[in-house]
Amino acid sequence: RPPSTQNLFQLHSSYVDSHDPDKAFNGTGKLFIRQQTRIAYFRFPSWEPSCVAERVYLKLWQDYQGDPEKELAIHQVEGDWEPETLTWNSRPTLGQVLLTFQLESGDQYTQLEVTQLLAGDPAALQNFAVAEITDLEATKLVNEIYKEPPRLVTYCQSV
Repeated sequence: RPPSTQNLFQLHSSYVDSHDPDKAFNGTGKLFIRQQTRIAYFRFPSWEPSCVAERVYLKLWQDYQGDPEKELAIHQVEGDWEPETLTWNSRPTLGQVLLTFQLESGDQYTQLEVTQLLAGDPAALQNFAVAEITDLEATKLVNEIYKEPPRLVTYCQSV
């Protein structure tokens, strides 16, 4: 039998933009990232699978944004935030880098295996941000990266 799956969707998401430092973008549904000027923030519920987890992936849907020259990082967020009041000027500090990645090419999901990360700390992805960390003068990454909200997918061991 194939393993069963459990999807865990975000509670809140938003982004901050250095060009509009006092504007709150309150959970737009489509999230925006641009090098050093836009950072996407996510809050997930507690990861508590009701099964024995075989593999866990953070799935990010992208819209033709894959570029192997662009590196993104998932950071822990040091502090709380609310989508209604999150702005560039009020944003919490980005903490430890949990993992780095590149987007897959084309119109598809980029799946990031986070099994070991969550096994070590089940709360690791409750409050995090995604930022571009590529060291380039200008980014080619278009604003709209995610058409669908990110989700954690847990593949459970079959019984």
